[in-house]
Amino acid sequence: MKKIITILSVSLIFLSSFNKVSAKSENTKSSKDTTTIKTTHKNIVTFAPLGLINKLRFKYEYSINDNFSTGMVASYYYGLFPGPQIEPFFRYYFGSEAPSGIFLQFKVVFAYQEYIFSDTPANNFYFISGGGGLSIGYQKITGKNKNFPIEFSVGFKAVNPPTNNGMANVATGVYLLTGPGSIFDGTFAVGFEF
Repeated sequence: MKKIITILSVSLIFLSSFNKVSAKSENTKSSKDTTTIKTTHKNIVTFAPLGLINKLRFKYEYSINDNFSTGMVASYYYGLFPGPQIEPFFRYYFGSEAPSGIFLQFKVVFAYQEYIFSDTPANNFYFISGGGGLSIGYQKITGKNKNFPIEFSVGFKAVNPPTNNGMANVATGVYLLTGPGSIFDGTFAVGFEF
């Protein structure tokens, strides 16, 4: 866990050193140069319809500038591991058109879930898990008013599974392959921009 956080921190510092502020000069009537900074802050909210198999997932994203955005994914899992999971993230867009284009995403993961061991609630247990992840994806802003985002991403995440209270190996496998701790991390999402 400490290694993942260290790697993510160093990567974020490295990427932020490439932060580019777009500026253009305009001549005023008094022939003095002034600089105006391009500020196109965009907010995006998306929903992942394919995730409905085992969760309800929403994402909020805020464009910091032409290359960077930040945000959070909020999910609520149901089934064998019900409970909330949040994923704060940071994205670098390669095409200088954030929040549109190819991106690299770093995230951390926090979850508080229940392992449903049996029909008897006394046999179930709650656990806290955490980790991080890296993914690459593409987001396109489309529609008549250019306010309809469509996003695809693939990646990996590492989340510590619960190891106490005798959780069965089968349940651990479900948790790591299709549950909240899924190693393979992909998204298809649609939403709106404002």
